[in-house]
Amino acid sequence: MRDLTAKQKKLLRSWGVKFYKESGGNWLTMENMPLAWYEELEKINDTEILFQNTEGFLQEIREEIQKEISKSDFITRLRCGI
Repeated sequence: MRDLTAKQKKLLRSWGVKFYKESGGNWLTMENMPLAWYEELEKINDTEILFQNTEGFLQEIREEIQKEISKSDFITRLRCGI
């Protein structure tokens, strides 16, 4: 199996949000991911393209969060008449 499993995706989503909040708005990437987290992903389902799949999914998470932030900001501006 080459794709990330549902369990891996759930962990990445959780870690991505946690990292974003705890780091003051920085995004989780493969470059700043703690080694223990990556090793956990490997234990679940190690593939030859795990690194690439993980980075791609982290990008999807970043885009989702950015959309939610933009949507929330837009709604707030509408309510405030800005």
